[in-house]
Amino acid sequence: MKIAIVGAAGKLGSWFAAVLHEHGHELVLIGRRRELVERLAGTLPHAAAGGYADVQAADLIIVSVPLHTVEAVFEQLRPHVKPGQAVIDLSSLKMAPLRAAAAWIPQACFLGVHPMFGPGAESFAGHNVILTPGDDASAALAVKVERYLQPLGAHVVTMEPQTHDEVMGIV
Repeated sequence: MKIAIVGAAGKLGSWFAAVLHEHGHELVLIGRRRELVERLAGTLPHAAAGGYADVQAADLIIVSVPLHTVEAVFEQLRPHVKPGQAVIDLSSLKMAPLRAAAAWIPQACFLGVHPMFGPGAESFAGHNVILTPGDDASAALAVKVERYLQPLGAHVVTMEPQTHDEVMGIV
């Protein structure tokens, strides 16, 4: 599978790049710190540094950027996301990215995902991952993500985006 990672130079983005590369995926790495993205791509034989336009060729787009930049990134992605293309956001809250996706990339199949661990983890094994589908299409994508993560040892929980944010507000 070809996966584009926006925010690949960050800690969590580069963690996902390394893990997904290890599992045989072809990667397009995108980030505002081009030198860091190119350096990371140079360490992964099936990865290349790219730009927003390169997401068109991806089967999946993972957005791993700070919550306050999600909307701006979605705005930049808008002309490049294909109808029905899977877009996963990894930020800590889910309602704001869901609203931003509806505004800027409504053509996407958007799924909020919250890995409940940091980039110091060695793998998904033993870690919680929360999926927050917002409609039927993203619920179907959530099932695929769960089927991918469970054999890797992740404990997957699915909940509504608003419930997720309420729970995170307590935590």
